[in-house]
Amino acid sequence: MRQGRRTIRLIMGLLIGGTLMSLSFLSAQNSPKNPYTGDAEAAKEGYAIFQKMGCPGCHGAGGGGGMGWSLIDCIWRFGWDDGTLFRLIKGQIPEQTMPRGFGDVLTDDQVWKIIAWVRTINHCEENVIGTPTAATTAPNPEAEAQEQEKACRLVAINQNMIRQTLQAFPDYASTYVILYRDDVTKPVQSLEDPALSKLRVGVNADTPVVDLLKKAGASNVVTYSLSEGPLGQVVTDVLDQKIDVAVVWAPLAGFFIWQSDTEHRLTAVPLATVLQAPTAFQASGDQALTYVQRCQQFLHGVLESYGVVPAQVLTAGSNSR
Repeated sequence: MRQGRRTIRLIMGLLIGGTLMSLSFLSAQNSPKNPYTGDAEAAKEGYAIFQKMGCPGCHGAGGGGGMGWSLIDCIWRFGWDDGTLFRLIKGQIPEQTMPRGFGDVLTDDQVWKIIAWVRTINHCEENVIGTPTAATTAPNPEAEAQEQEKACRLVAINQNMIRQTLQAFPDYASTYVILYRDDVTKPVQSLEDPALSKLRVGVNADTPVVDLLKKAGASNVVTYSLSEGPLGQVVTDVLDQKIDVAVVWAPLAGFFIWQSDTEHRLTAVPLATVLQAPTAFQASGDQALTYVQRCQQFLHGVLESYGVVPAQVLTAGSNSR
């Protein structure tokens, strides 16, 4: 009886496996073809696009993998035909974890050229659909900080990905910071500082800080939109001395400090007040993707390197005294 059951299960497994393989084969057969297949010049252009878009941050400079899957092995999660790879890069596969922002940035022509380059580095005679083993995907602890920064470079491709990263930012979601260049502006330690009334102060619209600045008597306030224009303009304007001080939501400050303050000229002073995140960045409830989480971890380190402590920690310390 047991032998009979095993035989039935084996037959069913073969039938199901055969059906899946047949479907995969038919999908590959009906897949649109890359117009640049075998075109060496197009593949060269595809590699240049691959580099420009920050793809090595996940897949490695030569496509060997890292934070993301390898492009040179024989394992593909969704399939290896031209049409599947095209839809994956364009962000059209519901289950994918690869950023969908590329679909908004890359033209169809550019995507086909990237795929043409991938074909030059993948020489597997038999590709399979599956998942790499834990051994092949385990992170290298020594390189984790570099991988986190690579994730932020990937996020920086467009503002939609930046917004997704800053939403529901752990620990610092209730924190705002005072930013100023310590080489041109005297220290400002709080919104109650009398010097604030004489300075040009930048602030994002639709944040609770706007009302706090009014109460503090700041009269020369420059407002920056969070729905139009570059998200980090308020930070770069402090660096360029277009304004003297900015009062910025900490996660946003952390991201654009990392991008713009390469010489560490800015001082960041956290407000000892727990405040709501800007409306545009309040938690969506969606699970953050892996590269988003890694970028958040990196930005935590950036804020810590500037001495920024979460507001809830500061208020807890003041309440305990």
